[in-house]
Amino acid sequence: MVAVLLITLAGSPTVTVALQAGTPSPTPFPIYGGDPRVTGGSIQRFQFGYMVWIQDTRQVYALVDPSSKGWGGTVEIYSDTWTEGMQDTDPSLVPPAGQQQPNRGLGKVWRETAGLRDRLGFAWEPSQAFTALIYTTADRTYLSTNTGWVIRIVGSQWQRVDVWNLGYN
Repeated sequence: MVAVLLITLAGSPTVTVALQAGTPSPTPFPIYGGDPRVTGGSIQRFQFGYMVWIQDTRQVYALVDPSSKGWGGTVEIYSDTWTEGMQDTDPSLVPPAGQQQPNRGLGKVWRETAGLRDRLGFAWEPSQAFTALIYTTADRTYLSTNTGWVIRIVGSQWQRVDVWNLGYN
């Protein structure tokens, strides 16, 4: 596919991607003004989604994906109330082979929120620290990840978006 990027600055700034003949016409993607918030974060992949910890707000995002494909689903946001000295994990919860229980703040939310453990399943790997870029508009939030893709949150829904495919975001 061949794409041409057109930037319109008059009025409401938008980016439009013109595609090669035969491809669907994308919806313009707004260029939002302002800088994203930069903070520490941690992300962990689960059987049915992800958990993301945001350092500056001490929030935990539970990104539930019932399809287990990692492209989207529902988002639940919780306060991180874990502090040093609290239990990291629960030894009575034994994960299947090749998986693990989340620890610290992610683990506390996962263990203590009714039904969340069932919705997410166990983690595939340890959480990974990263620098999060967060941009919030009136109706959505964009959250960068450590893998280069972005999570778009609108209401109670999340979607993994390809930042290079601007016309479809």
